[in-house]
Amino acid sequence: MTLPQRVSELESRLAEIEGKHSAPVRRSNYNCDSCFAPMNIVGEEKLDRMDVLGQVVHKLQCVECGRVTRKIFTPDDDYI
Repeated sequence: MTLPQRVSELESRLAEIEGKHSAPVRRSNYNCDSCFAPMNIVGEEKLDRMDVLGQVVHKLQCVECGRVTRKIFTPDDDYI
């Protein structure tokens, strides 16, 4: 098996594994800045600093144009 074939096989297997273990898509109440379509939350990162306790950074992706953005989210105040 040649190296390009092996790489292609491994990429296919990785895509299959990632598809099985991907987090469920969640809707956000934020709309895309470009096309104003709804955005899905596709990732989340907690902020561990004391001055932003409870806040998380949501990675958002537009359902129409695919634009990806990050927004700070506070559970009580919505998006900053």
